[in-house]
Amino acid sequence: MGATEEKAPPQEQLESTFDRSASAVRDYAHRFESSYGRRALDTGASFYAEHPALFAVVAVFGSLSLLPVLTFVGFSLFVITSILLFALGCAAGVIIAVELFLLSILLATLLLVAVLSFFVLASGAAAYATFRLCRLAYKGGVKGVYAWVGEVAAWVGVGPGVVSKKRDPNATYDHNGDIILVDGKGENKGLRDVKPKVEES
Repeated sequence: MGATEEKAPPQEQLESTFDRSASAVRDYAHRFESSYGRRALDTGASFYAEHPALFAVVAVFGSLSLLPVLTFVGFSLFVITSILLFALGCAAGVIIAVELFLLSILLATLLLVAVLSFFVLASGAAAYATFRLCRLAYKGGVKGVYAWVGEVAAWVGVGPGVVSKKRDPNATYDHNGDIILVDGKGENKGLRDVKPKVEES
């Protein structure tokens, strides 16, 4: 057939679904009634017919015991739930306390490592500066000390720097490439100027 089947309206679909659900509920109810309910009624009727006094005692006892049993079940569920919630709260508190303790240890360790790193760096810098001072003072005397001061100032990033004095290509110097200490304005800070010797033609 070339024509496609039209879908049922939503209301009819809901009615069909409701009918199927009702049929399933009736089927389960019929099974429960035939398997358990009717048997219980038949057993109770036969027990009442055979032992009416005992049946009355059991019926009264069951009726009066219903409220205590329900109370016991409800109280038991409440206690179990409370204990579980308390245990979860205690566990969460212990976990948070342990994590905070470990975090404090980590922060203290990082602080100690930072202090140790600063000490190692400062010790290394001081040792190298002392080595350079001894070497420059041994080689250049007072000029070496001035050169060392310039190096230290250059490391720190403040103060005067160490520069090389420009040479005149037409002049002859007693010393080649003497290092002098100058301030930011290019003025001599006390080192001896090297006077060139002009060659006589």
